[in-house]
Amino acid sequence: GKKPNGLYAVLLATGFFALIFWLVWFVGKVCETGSNAVERWQARRTKAARAAAHAKAAERLAAEAAEGEAKKDQYRVGRVLGPGSEGTRRAGLARGVQGAWAAAARMGGGSGLGGGGRRIGRNASPIAGWLLALVLLSPLARALPLGGSDGGVTEDGGSGRLPRVDILFTAECVPPFDWMAAGLFESFRALYGDGNGGRVRMTRLLACSPQQLEGYRETPGWRLGPTFVHTNYKHNPHNGETSGSYNKPGSIMHWTQSAEANGAETILFIDADMVLTRRIEPVELGVKPGTVASAKVHYLVGCFNGLAQRFLPTATDWSKVQPAGWVHSFHISDIFRIAPRWLHYTEQTRTRPNEYWASSPNSTLKADIPTGDAYAKPGQVPWICEMYGYAFAAAEAGVTHVFPPDLVGYPSNGWSPFRAKIVVSPEFPEISGPAVLHYGIDFKIGGYSWNKMVFKDFDPGKCLSPGFAFSFFAAAPSRTLVEQEGGRWGEQAAQGSTVVAYLNAGLCTYYRTLCALGAEVAIAYGPSASSSASS
Repeated sequence: GKKPNGLYAVLLATGFFALIFWLVWFVGKVCETGSNAVERWQARRTKAARAAAHAKAAERLAAEAAEGEAKKDQYRVGRVLGPGSEGTRRAGLARGVQGAWAAAARMGGGSGLGGGGRRIGRNASPIAGWLLALVLLSPLARALPLGGSDGGVTEDGGSGRLPRVDILFTAECVPPFDWMAAGLFESFRALYGDGNGGRVRMTRLLACSPQQLEGYRETPGWRLGPTFVHTNYKHNPHNGETSGSYNKPGSIMHWTQSAEANGAETILFIDADMVLTRRIEPVELGVKPGTVASAKVHYLVGCFNGLAQRFLPTATDWSKVQPAGWVHSFHISDIFRIAPRWLHYTEQTRTRPNEYWASSPNSTLKADIPTGDAYAKPGQVPWICEMYGYAFAAAEAGVTHVFPPDLVGYPSNGWSPFRAKIVVSPEFPEISGPAVLHYGIDFKIGGYSWNKMVFKDFDPGKCLSPGFAFSFFAAAPSRTLVEQEGGRWGEQAAQGSTVVAYLNAGLCTYYRTLCALGAEVAIAYGPSASSSASS
């Protein structure tokens, strides 16, 4: 037969593509009709749920109003509930943990049917059509000389897998760190469950001398969660100085030098007086070899006013000295280099105050160099020397910093705007908030106030003692109560409520599981070796 000419080939190709696009349109219309029907059904369902919620809210408001001033006094100040009847303790438990249970169930997003379902319905039409087009055109696409693809390789060099995440925090084997750790572990369990099969794990870096450890192993706090024990640098063996600030760099240094770091890929390093409010993937923060994600600390003025030049080598790239603090997320290759120098520069800045105080002995300064520590009087060593220790060590290592604006915040100031969403309890609306809440300073919610220093003598480990009354922090007031008292409900109030709810939920788990004899928790013991222990 005759070979088809060019016009015939063009007509054939045109007809082929016309058929494909008609099929795309037809499938799209079918999907659109179905999604509209689903959306109408969901709208009816949402309306009914909203009516039921309003009815329950009205009942709750009526109950609160009936209780009157007695209930308001109960919530007015943050305190540890004292001994009382069994009924009183159970009521306190219910008030303390209801917000945390709701946060554990709902934190991180809304209803899949209510919000996500409608979005999927609206997008199903074009998605289905283009998927059909891709299936039909795939033989043609394979025949065309198109460029290759890297397959979406992630920073770890794999083929799309997320790297292992180790969430580490520092603590000491003393009572205040136990209830802090209980709240932090609780927030981890609420967000990660089993840690994605071990890909995400949380470890407490515990500063404990051999003498302290001997007694601490007999307390419930020893079984709080995966724990790595290291030398207590509160009494620094290198220079003989006493300061708890040495434990943060000391803990991460010992951890990186131990078998515990084997297989680690990315690190999130936080403090004990923090809780997590949403999942964190370091690679999504921009973490990779040579890049660290941190919070920008406005008061670390010594990074720019000449203080760094008093401690770092002259060959340092001064643009790398950045005011990074509070929370750090590393690629493992960077923290290996930074950790030992972090401790070194913390020691240097603490033991050489003559480099920033003109009044210190042997100082060559004509005027003080401000450190930014508002609590350190002239001649005193600033607590934030540890933060400068990190900033100087990171600069020496040559890493670059990125500062995600929604990484960490204080409930005391309700920082905004943030991209994340926090759901505190069913009666609280979704609010913007940081991924990590740091309750290092006091906060207030209406007439309620909370300060961690008030509870420095609170020891939940006494639960094994005869006559111990299970104690919880006074639950933060609800939005309804705050507004009834003339207060303003905002991000600060919701974030503070989240902190207290997690601490109470952590105490509940502590009492229920660790105060019962025979409870077992896996322990990773260091600093140079790993083993498992249970009590």
